[in-house]
Amino acid sequence: MNSFKMIEKLKSEIEKLKEKIKEKESSLPAHSVKPEMIQELEDLEEELNSKKKMIEKFFRSRNE
Repeated sequence: MNSFKMIEKLKSEIEKLKEKIKEKESSLPAHSVKPEMIQELEDLEEELNSKKKMIEKFFRSRNE
């Protein structure tokens, strides 16, 4: 896979993760949030941050 396609794929995955996070956050009850729900949200956020870092790393390496 070439670099452009890889970046586009990552961007697409990032957008999907943002949507999933938004959905999860809106479905959280005001009280008595189950630990599993919090963990799911944290996992999604971690995956999102990881993909963002991959893109940043790619562009940093190209500028060096």
